[in-house]
Amino acid sequence: MASRVLVLACTIAVVAAVAAVQISEDEHKTAFSKFSHKFGRNYTTSHDLTHRFGVFKKMHQRVNDHNARFAAGEVTWDMQIDQFSDWTAEEFKNYFSGYVAPNGTTSQEIADQRNKRQPAWIDWSQKGAVGPVKSQGGCGSCWAFAAVATLEGCHMMANKGYTSLSEQQLQDCLFSRVCSPGGGGPDQAIDWAHNHGGISSSGAYPWTESNGNCHDADIAATTGGRLSAFGHNDIVNLVARGPAAIGIVGSTALQGYHSGVLNDGGCGDQTNHAVLAVGYAQNCQNSGLDCWIIKNSWGTGWGTGGYALIAKGRNMCGIEHDAHLAVNC
Repeated sequence: MASRVLVLACTIAVVAAVAAVQISEDEHKTAFSKFSHKFGRNYTTSHDLTHRFGVFKKMHQRVNDHNARFAAGEVTWDMQIDQFSDWTAEEFKNYFSGYVAPNGTTSQEIADQRNKRQPAWIDWSQKGAVGPVKSQGGCGSCWAFAAVATLEGCHMMANKGYTSLSEQQLQDCLFSRVCSPGGGGPDQAIDWAHNHGGISSSGAYPWTESNGNCHDADIAATTGGRLSAFGHNDIVNLVARGPAAIGIVGSTALQGYHSGVLNDGGCGDQTNHAVLAVGYAQNCQNSGLDCWIIKNSWGTGWGTGGYALIAKGRNMCGIEHDAHLAVNC
């Protein structure tokens, strides 16, 4: 699985003086052509083409400069050209409208574990409790994907096998009931699945990346409810129980992330995106940093096969605010 590769791979840094290398126009054009082909871009006007090429050039140079610092051992993560590389910072920021971070208290069952010594390393993808990486596309429904991911994990941990569950049902039946701008929380989505008597499969209620009307379909999985945690130590105790939906800041720190331990103090702490906390580990990739292992909902082309490592124990990108786990499936 991608998450195990992320944690166990050894990064060898070449220490050298870093000097910015300006990319030539021809190199930009070649990279832009490959990018457009890979991600199926079809710019309809010459103005749009010129604008997007200009945006891409800035990202291409940013990736190149950052990766030179990575090679010199100055940073602990590297970058790549991805599906967001022709988006402006403002467009990328506006993509994160789908997560409503709750305020609350840790579930008593988790609070009771505060004096318990947890494993130093856990990865639920290695324990058969994490489904494949999915893509939310252009919809602001990260909360639905994170909720479904912990519900799928709960279902698998109950020895019921993997069933792809329906994000579309949650989107249609909860909150604003629109694709974008969306807005909701995985905590309430898990509660809905519990109170509704379960959730349908994605086969019976498929993802359309568009607005839909709430309707019933055959129930594919049930849950007895959820556990929630707030703050680093309680979230560790929660994730030790299973893969959990967790909030994060969807800042430009995530735009172009490829691999390594993301440790960007400038990404802020106001959560606006939801992902799945698959586990955590110590001294990830020999970086000297502990990390959270996360699975995103932006497809396998982002990060390392859709996964990322986020520095742990310092609320990096707001990741230690809240997390929610479906239980008793």
